[in-house]
Amino acid sequence: VVWKTFRESVYRTDKDVLLELYSPYRPQHRTHLMVLELVAEALGNLSTLKVARMDTANNYVLPEFGLKDKEKASSFYFLAVAPEKHRRPRRLATKLGRPEELPAQLLRFVHRETRSQEWDFQDRSAWANQEAQRRIRRLRALEKDYEKKMQDEWVQKEMEEFERYKRLGKFDNLNI
Repeated sequence: VVWKTFRESVYRTDKDVLLELYSPYRPQHRTHLMVLELVAEALGNLSTLKVARMDTANNYVLPEFGLKDKEKASSFYFLAVAPEKHRRPRRLATKLGRPEELPAQLLRFVHRETRSQEWDFQDRSAWANQEAQRRIRRLRALEKDYEKKMQDEWVQKEMEEFERYKRLGKFDNLNI
């Protein structure tokens, strides 16, 4: 969601909304994206719920969300279906711990806020936990590989720079 479409897609929708306000500069950004996608999959057949996320660094955030520092970690909100003037965001009031636990926390939060609707919380929570373990492990392996690749590229560039300096005679005056 971007600010231009925020009111239309969050406040004027006829569905409940689970909203993440995130900073793209945080290192957890990619992990939280994967977690929110996982929660959206788990709640996929719940036709009365919409899952959305908005970048706080590049979009205006309404004061009613109480976000003072846009660089902080992700915040999750639930907006129950209501007329636009009566929609009040309810914040997930917990410290976000390990990413593996986040899907269960979000599902518990949505379950608590949507008491009037029937859905199998235990089944979806178990599936989300199992899937989170698998996906987060894979994401961490990819990030580790990427970090190693970047480090190898840096070493290669340093070696090339050293060879270039050597060819130019920059080290000739050193008594080694």
